Amino acid sequence: MISFIRGILFSYEPEAVIIDVGGIGWTVYVHNRSFLEMPEKGQEIFLYTHLQVMENEFRLYGFLHREELELFKKLLAVSGLGAKSALGILGAMEPETFYQAVIDEKEKLLTGIPGIGKKTAQRLIFELKDKLMESYSCVAANTGVQTGELLEALESLGYKRSEVYPVIKEIQKEGKLTGGLEDNLKLVLRFLSGAKFK
Repeated sequence: MISFIRGILFSYEPEAVIIDVGGIGWTVYVHNRSFLEMPEKGQEIFLYTHLQVMENEFRLYGFLHREELELFKKLLAVSGLGAKSALGILGAMEPETFYQAVIDEKEKLLTGIPGIGKKTAQRLIFELKDKLMESYSCVAANTGVQTGELLEALESLGYKRSEVYPVIKEIQKEGKLTGGLEDNLKLVLRFLSGAKFK
């Protein structure tokens, strides 16, 4: 089992990146949103990975954040949902947003994801809702606000998602993102302006 990969970003492909690890190029498939956060070619990159073993092929899927890897694994456990569809879901929305859509049974939001039809959306809700209820409640309690809401607020102020997402995650790791949406927004804005959060 390959749990992660660290190396030099050699090149970008339409659905993957090639990472140079000790002179060997590894093709790692990634979702669309991750391209926004990746470093420039020639720089070091770290990805959490999942190895899919098929009859005639091995495929390595990579994720910049552990929570994305965990969601990917949950999606693979849904009947009839393959890796391509799971990657498409992650490319369309963040884990927190997906969890909330499933828990609130927002079928229309799920069918807005490319490749996800009505029946698949219903199956996602049916198979995942109960499993996600407890884990998502814990996430919400720890963050105090959905990352998705905070990102949308920052985007409305003109910030790029790729610019602010890493900052939000860093503040979360520090345990500072615990207030309401307004308080968290002010905290992130202070950090973006160069002020150290306290």
